[in-house]
Amino acid sequence: MPDEDRAEPAARSFQLLEIRSRRVGDWVVLAVRGEIDLATGPQLRATLTDTLRAEPAGLVVDLSDVAFLGSTGLSALIEVSDALGPTRLRVVASTSPTLRPIELTGLHQVLAVFRDLDSALEAP
Repeated sequence: MPDEDRAEPAARSFQLLEIRSRRVGDWVVLAVRGEIDLATGPQLRATLTDTLRAEPAGLVVDLSDVAFLGSTGLSALIEVSDALGPTRLRVVASTSPTLRPIELTGLHQVLAVFRDLDSALEAP
């Protein structure tokens, strides 16, 4: 019988980016899962652009399930922040793969970064 637990992490490492969208009041929440790198960055950027076309009151990008956040993902967040303004974009980043690049680049001083989704949605 194959050991499924050992096979699962290897399969996850090659997983494409998954982005789920839902509305919470007038806000849109994008839950992102996978790795944001050169291969998947354009998918994230396209989803963000499409979401902005709907002119939501605000946007929460939840990176809780992101295993890698590269420069293409950081650039996409900056572009959205420029388009929406810092009070209308909220980023959930609490794990090292997401929070560390945001902090190392100084983007935590530009982006509204929250430790969890509830905090991001409840903030004034």
